[in-house]
Amino acid sequence: MQTQEQKTYNKSIPGWLSDYDLEAISTMASDTPAHATIVEVGSMHGKSAYCIATSASTAKLYCYDLWRNDLVRSSDLLDRNNSIDEFRKYIHMCKNIIPIQITGKDDVQHENLSVDMMFLDAAHTNPSDWEWIEFWLPKIKKGGVICGHDYYQLGVHKEIHYPDINSNVSKLEEMLNKKVTTYRYSCVWSFTL
Repeated sequence: MQTQEQKTYNKSIPGWLSDYDLEAISTMASDTPAHATIVEVGSMHGKSAYCIATSASTAKLYCYDLWRNDLVRSSDLLDRNNSIDEFRKYIHMCKNIIPIQITGKDDVQHENLSVDMMFLDAAHTNPSDWEWIEFWLPKIKKGGVICGHDYYQLGVHKEIHYPDINSNVSKLEEMLNKKVTTYRYSCVWSFTL
């Protein structure tokens, strides 16, 4: 029998998420209502998808990714195939995950989907990331969450790795008229709508 930590934080799945990032994501997913609809854009090998799916076990999790079949480096500095088959290998036990391979937002066939949580960990650059935010923001239910990864703040982190993410978070603060929520020792960001 797995412990709760092993269940929600499968550390054998490659990826760039720290334990603190996983804790933040798990907390948000756990707070979604029963039978929630959750969307993840940018799933790679499935580390965050596994965390979300097991933290919100009655939810349906739609995972959208390009899965280009190219090599990508993980935090263990090994290059692995970034494919939908590799993703399925790591998340096969999560029956509530629906992986959808896309080339861009025009391939999303859930334009009428109403979601409780949207997690963005995709290109890390604009215009792509901002287009995903614009696409999903109107589909998030009242009380739902839009969130993402790799938000680095000076004074908290040594440097800003992805300036477009910081720009998008600032833009959302203005649009939503609220401050971003951040998580201790993590680079996860979120807004509750």
